[in-house]
Amino acid sequence: MILNRETIARAGLVLLDRHGAEKLTMRSVAAALGVQAPALYWHVKNRRDLVDAMADAMFGDAVDNFDLSTPQWDRFLAEGARVLRREMLRYHQGARILAGTATSRAADLTEPMLNVMTKAGFSLADAARLAPTIFHYTIGFTIEQQTRDGFEYPESNPYSEENMRSHVDMATHPTVAQAFSELYDPDFDADFEDGLAVIIDGLRARLRGKRASPAPRVTTRHK
Repeated sequence: MILNRETIARAGLVLLDRHGAEKLTMRSVAAALGVQAPALYWHVKNRRDLVDAMADAMFGDAVDNFDLSTPQWDRFLAEGARVLRREMLRYHQGARILAGTATSRAADLTEPMLNVMTKAGFSLADAARLAPTIFHYTIGFTIEQQTRDGFEYPESNPYSEENMRSHVDMATHPTVAQAFSELYDPDFDADFEDGLAVIIDGLRARLRGKRASPAPRVTTRHK
């Protein structure tokens, strides 16, 4: 086995899936690779850098499983979000690892994403501001989903239906009682698609508004 940043990141992802982020340490990754912890520091500076390397591997796998030549901007964003979510769901707490990390593979997706949006009519500034909304939503949604799966709470999942019902007074909150299943026992796949559609619809409306706006009038002063 060649010890490098990639193999260290992959070992970290295996440990993440088995034991969760709290048990992820430089020492535990070194033990899994059969080396002493100091050997890792040639390739990753510290735990933060380890997490960045793991995020890079996850993001790279997502990018490698996505057709970057997709010509329709809305389809590009929607499918990019789905691929990223599937990648995060491969690992327990995978979304927590990806959130807020510095990944060198992000530009491999961002470059064609900005290009397809600007070709559709978005300004570069709008594309750069608006497109990340999709991915912030995707990561945040997946963090919430993975938090509720009970992996972090082997004894008793506080997000179980029984526990959630104990926190709601059904008599004084009758509307919540009616919507209880949708609120506290959601179909995550369907809910994700609904939220994604809302964002895409909003971006379509924004683009239509841009196209419908009249060009600014140019006035000249006569001396």
